[in-house]
Amino acid sequence: MLVIYKSEPAYTIYSKVLLGLSLTAPLSVGLISIPAVNQGMNVLGEVCMFRLFASPLVIAGIGMSRLFARYPRAKRLTVYGLLIEGLTLAALLALLILPTTFHLG
Repeated sequence: MLVIYKSEPAYTIYSKVLLGLSLTAPLSVGLISIPAVNQGMNVLGEVCMFRLFASPLVIAGIGMSRLFARYPRAKRLTVYGLLIEGLTLAALLALLILPTTFHLG
């Protein structure tokens, strides 16, 4: 990131890769919701869970990339990546917390 932040084409490609990485979070949530994937000793389920557990680190990495972005397109792509990653994490936490609040009352 520190090497390419002065080059607009390189940083734009890097931002597109980060956007693609952030798109794997909703994909992982979708795959985890399939019972055949999340039950048993399934490698795909383990990969999806690892990806979701790494979500805070990915948010931190994309946030740092946003701070170093100097060009409008790269800034916009990193903001989209942050939004996708953050909203997916918030939705996942809401899905984990909401069922317990309905059972209490």
